Amino acid sequence: MGKWVDVYDDDELWDGDMAGVKVGKEKVFVVRANDELRAYSDVCPHKGVPLTDGDLDDGVLVCGVHLWEFDVVSGDSINPSGEKLVGFPCRVNNGRIEIEVDG
Repeated sequence: MGKWVDVYDDDELWDGDMAGVKVGKEKVFVVRANDELRAYSDVCPHKGVPLTDGDLDDGVLVCGVHLWEFDVVSGDSINPSGEKLVGFPCRVNNGRIEIEVDG
């Protein structure tokens, strides 16, 4: 079973925003798109660069290095297709965003 870690103030992450955080040894980013909260590993599956260096526009995150595109609600790649971001469970608890990581 995982451990919930407090990472960010929910009031500070607006729709269309993302924020990079460190959770234990993991580099993660949290994002709110279409009023849905998601958390993913901050590593592009293509070359391993930080996705937080990319651009987020209308729910699509574009890797800043190789221009791969990801739907941040589903985690699926758009261009090219067939890839998926590594996701983490996340929730809001008492006004704080929490991410679940392995024990």
